[in-house]
Amino acid sequence: MKPDQTLARERRAARPVALAAFAAVAALIAAIAINQGGALGDADTESQFLVSFEEDSGTQLLGAIVQAVGMVLLIPALFFLFQAASARSEAVRPSLIGVTVAGPLFLAVGAILQWVAFDQAASEFTTEGGGLGIPVGEYAEDLIQERATFDAAQGFTFAGTLGLVVAVVYVSLHAMRTGLLTRFWGSLGMALGVSVLFLGFLGLLVYILALGMLIGGWWVGERPAAWETGTAVPWQRPGEEPGSGEAAPEPGDPP
Repeated sequence: MKPDQTLARERRAARPVALAAFAAVAALIAAIAINQGGALGDADTESQFLVSFEEDSGTQLLGAIVQAVGMVLLIPALFFLFQAASARSEAVRPSLIGVTVAGPLFLAVGAILQWVAFDQAASEFTTEGGGLGIPVGEYAEDLIQERATFDAAQGFTFAGTLGLVVAVVYVSLHAMRTGLLTRFWGSLGMALGVSVLFLGFLGLLVYILALGMLIGGWWVGERPAAWETGTAVPWQRPGEEPGSGEAAPEPGDPP
């Protein structure tokens, strides 16, 4: 695709993609607030958790839906940035574009399936006569662990988390190499992508918000030149002269 065609395609999609990124951040923050605002935070055991979940299942369903919507809304920004980097560099592998969709989508499915699993277990746990002769804590744990939907939720969440990490790291790396992201934001994006494995998604939301501003053209200051040329504009390495494309020779090197 020629640079002018690339730019035309990106300009058509830029504003909807940016708005989706902002909506994703808002939805995921709302989901965190909804989930933390319920009674589940006070539950210390599986039995208390299931009783609280049964009483608060409607709120938890709302939280799961909002979280799933937020995850799906992450897709446009990652997909857009992948396509932008791919149009500017042959080093980007087009076959990996699917991970920008699969990761967030699997996480969305996992959030819904987890609610279904907990709802089924809570309903059965609070039914009179259930679990006779079984310690209450063991009964509650068994009800959760034996749900096929719980196993499916765990699988989708695990695969989705890995997919999202790979997508954010890969897209950030190549966006930085092609000049779509500065070194700071490219490195921060990779770091925040990996941090999802340890710290959750909150830090990643800052990166998604920044992507929305960058893609939509609302960036504070001047956007990197690659957004205007439609071609890769790699950042100069230390020691390079502007426009030289090669590192300056070290002292003692032959001319």
